[in-house]
Amino acid sequence: MQHSMISSSPALPTTESQLLKLMLSTWTDTFLVTPGQTINVLLKTKPYSPNATFFMAARPYATGTGTFDNSTVAAILECEPPFTRQLPPLSPILPSLNDTPFAFNFSTRLRSLASVQYPANVPKTVDRHFFFSVGLGTNPCPKNQTCQGPTNATKFAASIRNISFSLPTSATLQSYYFGKSNGSGFGNYDPNKDPATFNLFDPIERNTIGVPSGGWVVIRFQADNPGE
Repeated sequence: MQHSMISSSPALPTTESQLLKLMLSTWTDTFLVTPGQTINVLLKTKPYSPNATFFMAARPYATGTGTFDNSTVAAILECEPPFTRQLPPLSPILPSLNDTPFAFNFSTRLRSLASVQYPANVPKTVDRHFFFSVGLGTNPCPKNQTCQGPTNATKFAASIRNISFSLPTSATLQSYYFGKSNGSGFGNYDPNKDPATFNLFDPIERNTIGVPSGGWVVIRFQADNPGE
């Protein structure tokens, strides 16, 4: 599964977003968005470049093997009115395609507001646990199509417990409820030690979440959808 790393020349104070905030009120020039996710940011132009033209760039983050489109896309952000068109556009610097430390550190720094208006109602007790092994598999390419899998006749697909499947049009969590991302890490999950690192105070709310390469993620949710 590919993620997108997006960077811009103006600094991005995601702490001021109404949905997410970063620990220690830090600023960032680059952020990560995984498939199906959204993020709100406020832009603040650099004071030494007033009314300049800025590039915003995005490209994939991927750690798995296989063929994928690793193009970098760009958009132009202009201040109004752009008095200084003679200045060259300011270009951002993106992390490398497989910069896992950046991706993991950015994701783990995100926090919800956990305020009266935007509470973080994290379930404190758990009465059922589910454990899933996720990975990358292949499926046959649809008829009369060419795919970018290991061969032109196959395509990559997510797998759970080594059973390949096609992704649904709506994610399960998106259809019925939203989950709280409580913790993640690398290596094998340790049910005796890792729960001590969970954030049960102000975790972010997600309808989709990326699993670190070679790692694990834990979510909590209240299954209160009708019929369950």
